[in-house]
Amino acid sequence: MRLSAAMWQPSAMTRSDRRSKAVEVVGSAAGAGVGAILGGPVGGIIGAAITPGTIELVGRAWDEIVGAQRANGAAVVQIAAEQASSDPETLVAELIRDPAAASLFKSAVQAGANAVEEDKIRALATCLANGFADGTRVNSELIIIKALAELDPVHVRVLAMLEKVRTAGASAYRVHEFLVGPEATPRQFLTSDDLSGPVLAVLERQALVAKMDEEDRVAARARTGQRDPVLRKRDESIYRITAFGRLCLERLGHIQIKRLLSDSPD
Repeated sequence: MRLSAAMWQPSAMTRSDRRSKAVEVVGSAAGAGVGAILGGPVGGIIGAAITPGTIELVGRAWDEIVGAQRANGAAVVQIAAEQASSDPETLVAELIRDPAAASLFKSAVQAGANAVEEDKIRALATCLANGFADGTRVNSELIIIKALAELDPVHVRVLAMLEKVRTAGASAYRVHEFLVGPEATPRQFLTSDDLSGPVLAVLERQALVAKMDEEDRVAARARTGQRDPVLRKRDESIYRITAFGRLCLERLGHIQIKRLLSDSPD
């Protein structure tokens, strides 16, 4: 979340006045307190460096962050209620009545509070609305929420890229190349500068992508006629987006999956 300049202006509200007075009282003790917590010479140095002005500044910024988190969590509930043709009060009351549904509600609101993208907030709201409308979908929607909660914009970008090449898949090097851009090289990929590993690890852990087996790799290589310029000592696994990965990508509004009339959304 980017804080605008207006967020940093001193407020004339009573709450801000009270904070300022409190800072004046406890500011001189803050350094000693931090030093005691950290311990040793380092703790003392850090504690001595903290000024009342810094405490006030961080306090205002923190209030904005917490306020934004509450607003995002509320947005999940509001949008879910609209999607379910209900009102927020009824939706919350019904969900918290059942332990499983309450877990769905808690997870959706928490994930929404930490989200920074509107697409993610709407996707979480859809999960909540589905669980509210059909109790049999609570567990499946909770699984989707847990996966969405792990995704940052970079993970979604890679997932969308793998969707575009889902027939052939893409190697870890291709993912690295996608993330780094034209300056990516195999030598860089074989060092600690590889960016594909951390991203693919998250996607694979959530079952959003999977490694293609040897048979699928041979078939994909025959279709594309390409091999990645990577040394054999490095893992040459080919990754593909899974059906669950496509479902989550659809929830985020990136694709629309064609289904038969008898197919379940899940």
